Amino acid sequence: MTAARSRAASTTLRAPRRSGLCGCLGAALTAGLLLASCGSETAEAGEVARTAPGRSWPAGCVLAVDDVPILADEVDVPSAWIEMIEPHSTPPQLRRLALTNVVLPRVLAGLMQPAARERARAEAEARAAALHAGTYQGVPDKDGAFGTRLEGTWQDFGIPAWGTAVGLPKGEWSDVVEDAGAFAVLRVLAREAAPVSAATWMRIDLFRFPYLPEDTEAGDLERAYDEHRLTIVDPAWRELVPERTQYRMGVHAP
Repeated sequence: MTAARSRAASTTLRAPRRSGLCGCLGAALTAGLLLASCGSETAEAGEVARTAPGRSWPAGCVLAVDDVPILADEVDVPSAWIEMIEPHSTPPQLRRLALTNVVLPRVLAGLMQPAARERARAEAEARAAALHAGTYQGVPDKDGAFGTRLEGTWQDFGIPAWGTAVGLPKGEWSDVVEDAGAFAVLRVLAREAAPVSAATWMRIDLFRFPYLPEDTEAGDLERAYDEHRLTIVDPAWRELVPERTQYRMGVHAP
């Protein structure tokens, strides 16, 4: 293994160098990582958290962006991935990091192009079904990859693709994976363990199904925080959302 592959990951999360699912938005996670790492500040006196009185949400819903529910399980899956990168973080901090770096960007990206998102999801699900059934008719390259070959660590793939690939048996196709702006189906071609999980190196075979325009920039996703409303359905989750995000997304009533 080369020195680059075996280096230990920093204890501070950084934005991906590129994202296997949506490279144009990888840098958009930087601000969220910094915010989440600062913890949750306390609201000023007299501010009221906006919860969800009189509204019916699905079982397990803890937050919502506009009318899109966020379930606890949707946060806990990426929390487990982030724990491999930040093993010393507490469970609340892991959930905070998952919300800020995976869940909220993913939901906001979907709200930017809802119809395109559904089309991309359908394409990804159809491709996954064909790959799982062995009926996909594509021709592999000389290294056996049917899609795009990517290699590196979590900073090269982004958290959802890397977290999915870490636990995937080599050669087995994943279910559909969603990141901010794209769906994907992937498999692991090669994997090299490292002293810490965050430095695990992999080569993956990836089909990508983007739903945001190619000219979408990080700033477009960043502005979405000011254009959509966050509802705290479960009051216990209020402390897990960075205070600045709450202000930007209208949690605190005037």
